[in-house]
Amino acid sequence: MFHRRTAIMTLAAAPLLALVLNSAAIAQAPRRMARVFLLHPIVLVQLDEVRAELKLTDEQAKTAEELRRTLAEERGAIWAEANNDWDYVREEMTKLNADLGEQFDAVLDDAQRKRSRELYVQINGALALHDPAVVEQLKLDDDQRQRLEAEIIDNRNRWMESFGNWQSMSDEERVAKTDELIAARDMALLAVLSDEQRAALKAMEGAPLEVDLDKLPRPGL
Repeated sequence: MFHRRTAIMTLAAAPLLALVLNSAAIAQAPRRMARVFLLHPIVLVQLDEVRAELKLTDEQAKTAEELRRTLAEERGAIWAEANNDWDYVREEMTKLNADLGEQFDAVLDDAQRKRSRELYVQINGALALHDPAVVEQLKLDDDQRQRLEAEIIDNRNRWMESFGNWQSMSDEERVAKTDELIAARDMALLAVLSDEQRAALKAMEGAPLEVDLDKLPRPGL
């Protein structure tokens, strides 16, 4: 279990998130925001459709909400402590996500746990390749892992470079640029996989579930 001091996420500590959220058009479209950041299973259960699909009990839903609040607080602390060290952020976020994921899994039964994992992959899409557990399940070889790592870093740099002109863009231009970056990111991530691995990733999604990502609050809330 992580134990950090609660901290406020500042522009200096989290430039990517802060800049995106400062755009009114993007901030008012949680569906688009959900495509920018990896959504943890305990975030997804904020959606009525997901809670119903998992058949969560009141006690399970209460635990999920407690873990979600912890996730938001701990993420804020990580950003505040990072001093713009992206490697530190990624390492600590990976540990945090895994730790809280294990705690959430512990209160689910086998069927719920399996479906939760399917929805996690289904809703996150290509972005699920940021999750080491997904990469492990797909059995990427060393070369693919190196390519994936390089692509994640390149994608991060593309986002940061695009924000050099962010303040001078209109909201419409920011939305268009965000959609362009998301599409390019997903294409590049999936290109690392073989045809068989892409099919396996698709199979990991399970049965389709219609969800309304606009019902998710903005990150950090």
